[in-house]
Amino acid sequence: MPTRTLLAVVSVALVACAEQAEPPSIRANVFDAPSRARVLDVATLVEDMSDARLESVLDDAGFAAGAERTWTDRQSDVWRTVVQGFRFDSPEGAHTYLAWIEANPSLLIGPASQVPGPGGVLVYEHEPDDCCPNKDVPGAMAVSADGDLVWIATIMGPAADAKRMRAMLDELEEIWN
Repeated sequence: MPTRTLLAVVSVALVACAEQAEPPSIRANVFDAPSRARVLDVATLVEDMSDARLESVLDDAGFAAGAERTWTDRQSDVWRTVVQGFRFDSPEGAHTYLAWIEANPSLLIGPASQVPGPGGVLVYEHEPDDCCPNKDVPGAMAVSADGDLVWIATIMGPAADAKRMRAMLDELEEIWN
């Protein structure tokens, strides 16, 4: 392979690698429960939500990278805690996604009502209906934007409500900072 061609290939590869955004870091050692982490991309998020409209929302907002950590503890009154971090190309993109979440919280947590949250944090509470008591459990979700990042924390379990979520926000700040 001629030297110029090799240099061009290497240069293109380095530029492509440099442009990939780093997923947000989510600390594992905040809750006393086993956790699992995964990197999130658009395809994974669309599949998780089962709503193809999310792809255009994320593309329009400039989604760059995402990460998720899930803690599970069936012995606790909060069975599951999920923290997701989303990096966008700009703060405007992060706020575009935040506005979409504010308009569509039920797509993330099921039927929910917004309740007061501290400082610019959106807090939602999901109360299960009588249809499926063994499958539909109480939950709460907090959503916040900081620069080009959007953070979503969701808790599920018998004691998972907005009051519990607001009490956990200090711990959650440790996870995503």
